[in-house]
Amino acid sequence: MVDEIQAGLIERDIARSIFASYCGIPATRLGLCLDGAKAWDPADLAACRKTLYELADLANSVGGVPVDWRKVGQVQVVLETRRAQRTFVVSTSKELFLGLDSAYRPVFNETGIALTGEGAHRVCSELRKLNYQNVRAVERQLLAGEKSLDFFLAWKPR
Repeated sequence: MVDEIQAGLIERDIARSIFASYCGIPATRLGLCLDGAKAWDPADLAACRKTLYELADLANSVGGVPVDWRKVGQVQVVLETRRAQRTFVVSTSKELFLGLDSAYRPVFNETGIALTGEGAHRVCSELRKLNYQNVRAVERQLLAGEKSLDFFLAWKPR
């Protein structure tokens, strides 16, 4: 994993100190861990892995336009906005939530519906009230061209 982090920093031309600020880890601790002088804390390693993924995803989403990673404040705002738009798929232990039939009963199959975070959790809550106890919201990234639905498109309000 350390090699992956090092390669990601080199590939994106991100200084360790700047990467540390994105991860929320003190720069000295990150440097010591990357140099092998200090053992990794699992939470730090997870934060680095997640941040590296988010930065790569952000860089890929702007289609080859270089990102100035030194503008931490501006990039951080973009990252926070992207984090707030997390998408979930409602699933049961065997199948994914497809939608509702004409009587507004849940229908499950392998396709699934991508929902905004709050919407997915509210759909799960409603399904549990109907004794669908094994439903959960599984976070995933949207596929290219896929649109996320909000709560009211996926569930008829009472």
